[in-house]
Amino acid sequence: MQRKQIYRTGVAVFIFAVFQSPASYLIFGEIEKGRVVETIFEYPGITLLPSSSYPKIEFTYQNKSYIIRGEENESLLVGEQVKVIFFKDNPSKAKVLTFGGLFINSIIQLPIGLLIWWALFKSFPNLFNSSKDSFF
Repeated sequence: MQRKQIYRTGVAVFIFAVFQSPASYLIFGEIEKGRVVETIFEYPGITLLPSSSYPKIEFTYQNKSYIIRGEENESLLVGEQVKVIFFKDNPSKAKVLTFGGLFINSIIQLPIGLLIWWALFKSFPNLFNSSKDSFF
């Protein structure tokens, strides 16, 4: 396999791997209505201004109540209803059904992973070359 083809295949595999989790939530997930019950503030050490806020969301599935923490600085108000998505076998790992709630981690991981993959190929120009006498 040529080096260029291996590089492109690696990029495609990495993109697939990064977006596999949000896609699986969308394909196999259950959706329930939840309600914001509290906003949690985290302070950096000085209590003058909060550095981050997280909504605390409660939802019910099969007569059992679950509480999850939303994404950082989501602008949800206490009492507001939101949709949550989760797998039937693990409702405690629910996520808020928004673009940010599902894809924010993937959006952060994608450029970092692609940069590392690119740096690997730039740092080792003879890696994946098909010449027979390159090692000995």
